[in-house]
Amino acid sequence: MHRWQGQLNIIQYFSVEFTLGTIHEVVSSEINIPSGHNGVVLFLAKLRLQPYQNDVGGNSEMWLNIDGVNVGTLGVQEFKKPNGDSSRTISVSYLSSDVNKLSEGNHTVKVYLKANGSFKNISYSKDLPLVYFD
Repeated sequence: MHRWQGQLNIIQYFSVEFTLGTIHEVVSSEINIPSGHNGVVLFLAKLRLQPYQNDVGGNSEMWLNIDGVNVGTLGVQEFKKPNGDSSRTISVSYLSSDVNKLSEGNHTVKVYLKANGSFKNISYSKDLPLVYFD
């Protein structure tokens, strides 16, 4: 039986409005891969998006970036009138392994978000903007 000996880290914040059409940094965190670590780390990011009730709609994109390089999946969430006023969850993930495992030392992990379309006002709740464990 394998016994989990890793570390779970959660970075949490509150609701934030952001500017349409621009890349918005949701969270930035420095992590350290200690000497002797295998470099395999799972990163997860999840947000709730909330547009204004009269918005025509559009889409939002979210992604992870490690040390200046975009990695993992691109999360996309679409909003369309007349059902665009309900909140939506958007998520992304990345597993650093094999040739993409993280080297020993410090790494900067960022989560980015961008909204495109016809939003009067869009915001997100930072429920679990970045979770990582090894």
